[in-house]
Amino acid sequence: MKLMRNTDQKHIKASISVRRLAELNYRTGGLAAADYAAIEGIEGLKAQQRALAWLAQQPTFAGFDFFPEESLSGEVSTDYGLLQVRGRADALLRSPEEVSIIEVKSFRGPKLKLPSQGKEVHWAQAELYAALCAQKANFAQKSYRIFLVYASVEAEDYLVLEHVQSSQALADLLHSAASQYLSKIVNLITWQTRRDASLKAARFPYPELRSGQVQAMREVVAALRDRRTLFIEAPTGIGKTMAVLYPALKGLANSYVKRIFYATAMTSTRDQAEEALRILREESACLIRSLRLKAKEKICLEPSLFCEQNLCPYAVKYYDRLPDALADLLAYEELDADLIRAVAEKHLVCPFELSLDMAWYCDVIIGDYNHVFDPRTRIKRFFDEEVKEPCAILVDEAHNLAARSRTMFSAGLSKQKLCLLLRLWQDPVYLEFATPYTGLRAALLALLTSLDAIQEIFKLDNIQEAMDRHAFDPDQNPLISKSLKADWVLQGDFMGLKPLPDKLLQQVSYLTRELRLFLDEQRDFPGRRDFLLLFFDLLHWQNMASNYYNEGYITGIRSSKQDLHIALLCLDASAFISQVYYDQHPCVFFSATLYPLSYYQALLHAPLASDPPESLVLPSPFPRENQLFMLDTGPSLKFEDRTYSLDQVREIIYAACAGKIANYLVFVPSYAYLKALSQNIQAHTRPSNTQFIVQRPGMSEADKTRFLQRFQQHGDKTLIGLAVLGGAFSEGVDLAGDALSGVICIGVGLPGISPERQLLAEYSEKRFGSGFLFAYVFPAWQRIQQAYGRLIRSETDRGFILLVDQRWKAEPYRSLLNPDLEPQFLVNREDLTTSLDYFWDLPAE
Repeated sequence: MKLMRNTDQKHIKASISVRRLAELNYRTGGLAAADYAAIEGIEGLKAQQRALAWLAQQPTFAGFDFFPEESLSGEVSTDYGLLQVRGRADALLRSPEEVSIIEVKSFRGPKLKLPSQGKEVHWAQAELYAALCAQKANFAQKSYRIFLVYASVEAEDYLVLEHVQSSQALADLLHSAASQYLSKIVNLITWQTRRDASLKAARFPYPELRSGQVQAMREVVAALRDRRTLFIEAPTGIGKTMAVLYPALKGLANSYVKRIFYATAMTSTRDQAEEALRILREESACLIRSLRLKAKEKICLEPSLFCEQNLCPYAVKYYDRLPDALADLLAYEELDADLIRAVAEKHLVCPFELSLDMAWYCDVIIGDYNHVFDPRTRIKRFFDEEVKEPCAILVDEAHNLAARSRTMFSAGLSKQKLCLLLRLWQDPVYLEFATPYTGLRAALLALLTSLDAIQEIFKLDNIQEAMDRHAFDPDQNPLISKSLKADWVLQGDFMGLKPLPDKLLQQVSYLTRELRLFLDEQRDFPGRRDFLLLFFDLLHWQNMASNYYNEGYITGIRSSKQDLHIALLCLDASAFISQVYYDQHPCVFFSATLYPLSYYQALLHAPLASDPPESLVLPSPFPRENQLFMLDTGPSLKFEDRTYSLDQVREIIYAACAGKIANYLVFVPSYAYLKALSQNIQAHTRPSNTQFIVQRPGMSEADKTRFLQRFQQHGDKTLIGLAVLGGAFSEGVDLAGDALSGVICIGVGLPGISPERQLLAEYSEKRFGSGFLFAYVFPAWQRIQQAYGRLIRSETDRGFILLVDQRWKAEPYRSLLNPDLEPQFLVNREDLTTSLDYFWDLPAE
């Protein structure tokens, strides 16, 4: 939808951080990230702290008192309105005679590559801090010394630049920067004023509120108002997307938050969020500017360049062309990938970066969990501590974030990829420029030598022998600088270590540094993409090891003939997830499957014990009579018994699907079991009026679509679909009405046993007191809930759920069965037939 642009200049009031103000006004050129760009995160913070400690010892600063992380703020009156500017200077230096400012920027690589006079945007940031300091002192000090310090993240290496600026010049700079910024956002403020008026006046877009929606909306508004964390278990049929988005927009209109992030794992739920916004625009006359983010590789206009920002025509002059591209997009209310790409192509700017910059002007941003939580892809400009503007974070299908979060904060290193790099390096094509980079070759060979030594451990006969061999001597150990005897485990082709492999980290850091230098100098050669991919892997591994590895991590090493894989496995990401939102942004986690709630709160809200989140559990709005929930506890589906119970399972499926010609889904534990069950069915006589379709590994999107389309067909035969628990058809699939009449889950859905999961269980036992539950049972129950959640999708849907496994009659599985489900335990096959006959004979509610 396109908007009319309002250019009326009104007296406005706004606020902004110093860093953001400097970037918006003084950043020019292209996207290519220079090595002297500020390094964000813990790595940059450590470099800053080292630099300040070093500066405090220098003779230049003798007699000065250091005040690190000094908060500064001030207001600037311009022709456009009033701007509040705030931030934290890295350090203030005070003496009886003067006050000086220090701004620290971290860098990688050799100091020689730093700009000799500093970068304009960095000086602007430092001078704006000085201007705020001068304003606070009523410009009593005639001039200020300003220090711009570049600090290496890799070594004790610094470049200190200094200049003196008069108070009047600083005052002029502050006024000029504020005027430039406010002139750019006049239209935005006008938009927001109109938006707020429309949202405050808006009514719920449907004539009737569904059961549970009123409660959900009240709790969401309260969470936004009080900046609290809220968990909502909202069963299918509540209308949870609208029940969360609508009150969040009301909170936006009342200035509880600055913008709304709608984060979800699946395309289908992003579609639902977009559709909800369209309905609010059309039915409730809401003005909402929304943006749907897309992954960088899926929106790129030059994929063959593999994001080479020094070469890409859409990156080289990005910041010079950005204002015109943003001006075009500001005329639209709904921004999707196609629109972003079209405008980006028109103005020769990177579409992915354009979408990130445009997000600042949007009210609702729809994207993946990664855009909010992942340390590699998080939109940091909205979640830095310096940014004090609260955002509402709405996490849809939040049960998926629990497992995804561990993946976000894990990293892997492959010996096979390193060997590929070595082979490329030895290729004649590279020999012309390989000779000068002896440091890179030495770093690569040293790391491979260590990996070879690690792989030798797996050839030893037993653990005791491994402990006694030289590989575990602290002086020769290739992994860590202390004995492994206390915290390690060796099982077949897997080794698990508790301590951080600090020796390996040193070698990875050395190789990463050398590889960075090489890639920076060699911009265009065959195979550069392979080098870049390895570099990104190494950089992520180094980042996780240096900045995140804590008691919630293990190092997992797997050996095979083809490869040696060393993974930094995050067992508990709750602290990292909470750090994004806690005490800064109100966050609403919601899903139809957040049972048991305590499990998901433990994994997503680290301050659970000291500051429990708000929670709301809503009952299903659908008539209970429309769903029959049964458990057949006859067959044993334990791994060792599965072959022997196949005949029983087959007959249970036939009996359950015999009462009505309809469509049914049967979910089984694994592809191996799916194959065995399919073969069993084919080997025996099947009911003549029954057809089977079977999920296959690696199905394309077209294959999946065809599979689901079969359920929209209704003929004179019963259709039984066989699928895998936790697979493509057990979540995000909407088979309403007659498309699905029954779901059968074979087994309790336990994840496969592995050393990694066993270590997760051990950690969970120590951390939560429930190792088996957290590592196996609760994830299994999530799969079961998601699978049977495909059944009842509307008020008129009817059908049965049948769980088949002997373990359902025993703890801890039985305690998972919420009484609201009204489970019926079947004693024999006759019970199943009788219950279904009675159910199908009942009139629909």
